[in-house]
Amino acid sequence: MSLVAASLPGPISRVLNPLVIVGYAIRLRGDYAILAGFCLLCSPVESLLNAISGPLFSRFPFPALWRDFVLLFVPVAMFRAIGLFVRTFGDVLGYGMASDYLDPVLGAALPRGKVPEIRAPQKPPPPDAIEI
Repeated sequence: MSLVAASLPGPISRVLNPLVIVGYAIRLRGDYAILAGFCLLCSPVESLLNAISGPLFSRFPFPALWRDFVLLFVPVAMFRAIGLFVRTFGDVLGYGMASDYLDPVLGAALPRGKVPEIRAPQKPPPPDAIEI
């Protein structure tokens, strides 16, 4: 949750304040639990990839470079999930204005008028026959 708090605009002291971090986690409950579970799952996946890629890339030139390239995918996926989390729940976290996160633009209003009919395109006339 401190990574989420660090991605929000504001002073760095908010990241160090445990009341803010725990408050965010309590406010988001189940959605934060899903994100935390995904991030927790990323740790053994990263360890497994590290264990597999060592022997696998030992025969390649620059084995550490290949191993680091493969190991980069898990943290990128984790930070992508955190970014999507902040984008989705930004109104709850204080990121942006609450009006930016409203979904029903028209509210209870219904569209006026009728949907125009879809007409089939007109076929061009067949070409004139030519004599051979």
